[in-house]
Amino acid sequence: MANSALIEDLRKQFAENPRRVFARLANEYRKSGDLDVAIEICRAHVPLQPT
Repeated sequence: MANSALIEDLRKQFAENPRRVFARLANEYRKSGDLDVAIEICRAHVPLQPT
C-alpha cells in the first residue's frame, strides 16, 4: 500500500499546482489500489497537457 503521508503531501501540492503533480498523485493512488481516483485525475488533466 502506498504511503498515505506521501499521498496527503501530493494532494496539498496538487491543490496549489495540479499541472505539476497530477501524474505523481495519480500514480500513488494507483499504487495504493485506488484506481478509480487515479483514472479520474488522469482523465481530467492529461488532455490539458500540450505535449
